[in-house]
Amino acid sequence: MLRINAQAGYATCLLAKGENDFEALRRLHYLADHHEKVSAAFEIARYIETGGEFEHEIDVDNINKAIEAYYKVLFLINLDPRYPNNGHWVYEIAKQMELQSSYALPFLYNNKFINGFAGIHFDRLLQSPSYEGDRNKNTYPEYSPYTLDSLDKMIEHGRECQHLPLKNHFEINHYKSITEGCRLYADTAEALKPLEQKRLGILNQESCQDLNENNCPEYYQITNEILDLRDQNAIDQDEAFRFLWEYQKQQAQNND
Repeated sequence: MLRINAQAGYATCLLAKGENDFEALRRLHYLADHHEKVSAAFEIARYIETGGEFEHEIDVDNINKAIEAYYKVLFLINLDPRYPNNGHWVYEIAKQMELQSSYALPFLYNNKFINGFAGIHFDRLLQSPSYEGDRNKNTYPEYSPYTLDSLDKMIEHGRECQHLPLKNHFEINHYKSITEGCRLYADTAEALKPLEQKRLGILNQESCQDLNENNCPEYYQITNEILDLRDQNAIDQDEAFRFLWEYQKQQAQNND
């Protein structure tokens, strides 16, 4: 186990340095696939989610791959009832991998919905005879057919995350912020679903085949309601994580 941990640590450091991502990912995939190493799977998921930048921005072209990567993290965690007392305790305490991965699923499905929502809108605009705007729009064909499914998954995984029991390896500030954030995603998705169903129905109306505010004012009314819910959720998410960010800032100051 010590040898595997050392290999995982080396690969993670190699990835952080950014000098040979291919070799680092090759090692991490081997450890995740052949040794069920959760920390390796987690680093792969973070890499895919952020496009290798490890910042807060996500790689919008790889949301589906990121979702699958976090599914794998949680699968490996649930595979061993001893987790994290199977060589993962130190890394789990430091990274809060179970909580972060549980939150990542509703977070990513939210982003999949938002981009799919926009993709449907842009696709219809580009087909509208009266549209004279920018034609270089991304219609997100990998996300746009699945807006309702994305909302269903937000609800499913948001509720699962919201109701996670408090475990010994969960840092309490992370636990409170993440479970609250997950609740917000589930609540928001439940409010969005009937609006999205209505929006999709309106798009089938004859008067809305040429999509502009004169022909189809009800579409734009629904769209604005959806965007308002999206924006409010973003504000509420920031509030849910405010105490965690303050805690992390204080911890960093204490360590200086």
